[in-house]
Amino acid sequence: WQWNEKLIPYWKKEAKFAQEHGVNQIAFELHPGFCVYNPSTLLRLREAVGPVIGANLDPPTSLAGIDIIAAIRALKGAIYHFHAKDTAIDPYNTAVNGVLDTPSFDRIDERPWVFRHRWFTPRRRTPGALFSAAAQGGL
Repeated sequence: WQWNEKLIPYWKKEAKFAQEHGVNQIAFELHPGFCVYNPSTLLRLREAVGPVIGANLDPPTSLAGIDIIAAIRALKGAIYHFHAKDTAIDPYNTAVNGVLDTPSFDRIDERPWVFRHRWFTPRRRTPGALFSAAAQGGL
């Protein structure tokens, strides 16, 4: 009831207003307790309202317990902003080419440094690489 009678009609109206005023992206920060709180609820609203709706992905506050890699992949094309506050040196790539070799963000698996949030451990190098790609619009 809440989605069909309140949420979707409200955001259809607001999205139309926003677009009439030159705003083509509305980014929801996904938080527990909100109607739009995870990738599937964001995509549900986006499907109902249109591509003006997207995500402001803030992994530590909004996606606690969700695999960030899977969330980024699920939201491909719908991430309008991304909180990537920290960076980390990738020990595998640095060992091969050093820290001065900086391939473009479309080659994230080869970069010696990547964005990484402090909640992720250095053992997990893929989230940082995906943060980097998402922050640059590369996914």
